[in-house]
Amino acid sequence: MRKRWALLAVVVVAAGVTWKVARPGHAGAGARPVQPHVAHGRCTYGPAPEPPTLYPFPTIPAVPEGWPLPSCDPPGPTNTGVPAGTTLTALDADHVPVGATWDGIALYVHQDGATIEGYDIPGAVVIQASDVTLRDDRVTVTEDRFPTADGAVILVDYNHPGASGIVEDTEASGSNGKACGVVIGFSDFLLLRDNFHSCGDIVHPNGYNLIQDSWLHDTPDATGDDHNDALQITGGGDQHSSVNVTILHNKLENQEGEVSAIGLGPDQGDIRNVLIYGNILNGGGYSLYGGGASHGHHTTNTRIIDNRWMRLPQPGAYFAKGGASGPVAADDPDTLQGNVWDDTGQPAFPDHRGS
Repeated sequence: MRKRWALLAVVVVAAGVTWKVARPGHAGAGARPVQPHVAHGRCTYGPAPEPPTLYPFPTIPAVPEGWPLPSCDPPGPTNTGVPAGTTLTALDADHVPVGATWDGIALYVHQDGATIEGYDIPGAVVIQASDVTLRDDRVTVTEDRFPTADGAVILVDYNHPGASGIVEDTEASGSNGKACGVVIGFSDFLLLRDNFHSCGDIVHPNGYNLIQDSWLHDTPDATGDDHNDALQITGGGDQHSSVNVTILHNKLENQEGEVSAIGLGPDQGDIRNVLIYGNILNGGGYSLYGGGASHGHHTTNTRIIDNRWMRLPQPGAYFAKGGASGPVAADDPDTLQGNVWDDTGQPAFPDHRGS
């Protein structure tokens, strides 16, 4: 079980709008503000009222009435990942960033506050320190060579208390092979404008997480019996629960007929305080799946607001019902509000407030 941390303020700036993320900080060296840079020409926000603190305890506040989604195209190949024109440095034994070591299979980041910027990394990344930033990087595992059994392309290592990171304007991909379990998991991280793909699952946010303006896609069924999700929350994170996960303005795609684009399954711990707002969902068995209770664990304070569901014959859609079986199979979420078909803007399913 992790130690409870001191408070760390993480500041995410997008076109003058400040998101304040109050989250557990690393007890020790002292917390410091983190400010991701903003890639020019990418998603911008505003004008808008000052957004609330995303992660107070114990609940997430409501989205301000009328707060706009960003003025940009949906996340995709042109506005996520490494910005066009960026020159990357090939990572090898002679070119290793400060605060990290490279063993030919993975880059281990062990220095608090380290920034890994502008690298082409031919292997996995293991974050074993707090307040780490990956920026403008390409991370590629091509031969099913992973440092841990998790098969994570980017592992925020829960075995190291305080491990946390921001990954922004980065492309990360697996090998489409049997050993690739997830592109990024499993602890505390923020994702901004990322292009993550080619793995059985793409994102496992099982801690204190913000996933924003990112394209999560291509979930191959490498074994013929995979259970694929673009994003899956299982409750296996900090103190065996997923607390405060915000999924804001992403495109999440699963070309397989199971399981989901977004899956909520409290198999390994309670899931609390999940906000799914302003995303595009495409594919899976059900595009949004899960919630409720499992193995004695529960899902509480889940809000699913103003999302859009793709369906055939819309170009790029995978299934006529959104997912192969339908748009949603959610077990009594606290709020379903304003969720529509992407092609018509009509309700994909009725609004609902849980008891």
